Amino acid sequence: MADFAIFITEDAPKMTGPMPPPIPAGHDYDFINADAILNRLAVRDSRLVLPGGNSYAALILPDFATMRPAVARKLRELAAAGAKIIGPKPTRSPSLQNYPDCDTETRRFATWNPLPDAAALKLPPDVIAPTNILWTHRRTAEADIYFISNQSTNDCAATFSFRVTGRPACLWNPVNAEIQTITHTETNGCSSLDLRLSPLGSTFVVFGPVPSGTAPVNSSVARQIPVSGPWQVEFPSRRLEFPELASWTSRAEDDLRHFSGRAVYTKEINLPASAPNGRVTLDLGRVESLAIVTLNGKPFPTLWTYPYQVDVTDALQLGTNSLRVEIINSWNNRLVGDAALPKAQRRTSPTHNPFKPGAALLPAGLLGPVSLNVAQ
Repeated sequence: MADFAIFITEDAPKMTGPMPPPIPAGHDYDFINADAILNRLAVRDSRLVLPGGNSYAALILPDFATMRPAVARKLRELAAAGAKIIGPKPTRSPSLQNYPDCDTETRRFATWNPLPDAAALKLPPDVIAPTNILWTHRRTAEADIYFISNQSTNDCAATFSFRVTGRPACLWNPVNAEIQTITHTETNGCSSLDLRLSPLGSTFVVFGPVPSGTAPVNSSVARQIPVSGPWQVEFPSRRLEFPELASWTSRAEDDLRHFSGRAVYTKEINLPASAPNGRVTLDLGRVESLAIVTLNGKPFPTLWTYPYQVDVTDALQLGTNSLRVEIINSWNNRLVGDAALPKAQRRTSPTHNPFKPGAALLPAGLLGPVSLNVAQ
């Protein structure tokens, strides 16, 4: 649910570059064209509405002096019905149809009283979030749905504020469809809650009915058990012991530095008799690029994005636990390596290889740190 609709006129530049909207921070916007204004836009309770349910506090006009008479006439009707319009009034038509009377008609219809800017509405922010966060808001009859996305490669832990009250809040995980309730506080018409987003991670914050059986968010870690020491790593060509986790590109062996494919990490984890009594998550730390975890023979869904974590509570056992992690990386490093080899020795045969000999290699493998995190 955007607060503003930004009108893209017939003679506006194409949307091929950045177009920062003239709106205060914490508000979203949609673009709208002349066809939608003429045939779909109406006014209800002083808000501009579309048949699909979208509504806007105001329409923002671009900084242009031109507008077709038909559009100007429709804006006059909307303004008379209570719509708020921001931006300069047009003085002529961009079309030569019925020229020069078209310019006169445009000026005759442009009789509304525009607001100077979006700040004049004094709307409280819909979302207050860190600057590295992108978001969008949709409203249904039962819920307010916010999609929150961390644009940074670092963890983001902050307090977020949403312009909605009177409804319980849930987090909907877009990767695994998990739903969890989360506590929030309400002040001055807004709900505030603490969110932690993984690097480039995202979540849906939904204010509305709570599905039955939904468990609360448990973000605190009561105990962390490091999974340290050597790992056995099996490549297609050999089996090695890694004293500690490191990128394949740091190896001295040329075929491992340029390896692209699958390698299998195995390790035994000893769980003492004083077993944790909370939910236990296996945290792989940094992975480049995909991971498939198997614990004591029980496989888990493929992990392909941060956080590289999986709940292993039901697979853990007292004593020795056998952990297997398959890691698959991209083709980048093998293509770089092949670019430096004679054609007969190359292991790949792409129709086009954009890489040159000596091009940068991408980190590869299980980089960690790996741990078992016991929930509070």
